[in-house]
Amino acid sequence: MAYRIETVQVLGSPMEVFLFEPTRAGPHPGIVLCQHIPVAHTGIENDPVTLKIAERYAGNGYAVAAPFIFHWWPKEADIQIKRDAFRDDWTRLDLDAAFEVLSAAPNVERNRIGIVGHCWGGRVAWLGACTNPDYKACAVFYGGRVKLAMGEGTPPAIDLAWASESSRPASSATATRAKRVKSFRNSWVGIDSRVPSDS
Repeated sequence: MAYRIETVQVLGSPMEVFLFEPTRAGPHPGIVLCQHIPVAHTGIENDPVTLKIAERYAGNGYAVAAPFIFHWWPKEADIQIKRDAFRDDWTRLDLDAAFEVLSAAPNVERNRIGIVGHCWGGRVAWLGACTNPDYKACAVFYGGRVKLAMGEGTPPAIDLAWASESSRPASSATATRAKRVKSFRNSWVGIDSRVPSDS
């Protein structure tokens, strides 16, 4: 199945978004497909797993956008460098850019877009679903590292699912996590109108 690549700027860094379209007439529901890290960190074009998954979704009637979230580093850079330097604040911007590319397509129903990923991409899908309320569904397949903070001042991705501070159990560790989550979310207030202030 053929795909096309659209390049968008994210904080001045060009990011490729691989787009797969169903052959049937639309409009179609959409999926932002989050890549895993082995092989795919060198470019989605090099990863038969991500390409095949996108083709299968498109073959079943979904428009698919697969953003290359490792665009912050040279494609030939070592995988460990990318693992160690990965940042959720950058990744959130990548996912929002991919969502906008997909939702702007004339054959895509903006109000029927979900996010999905496996392995590293499962964690990324979780992050996207927790930070962008426009996603209507999220599927995480064995997402790794959801309990790890990735990037300075960011909470573990799993903590972003907490609905409100009042629903959390009281403990020193929980209060510290709640403070990080609130800080991370509030850093987007004013930048992203979809994120309500927790204050």
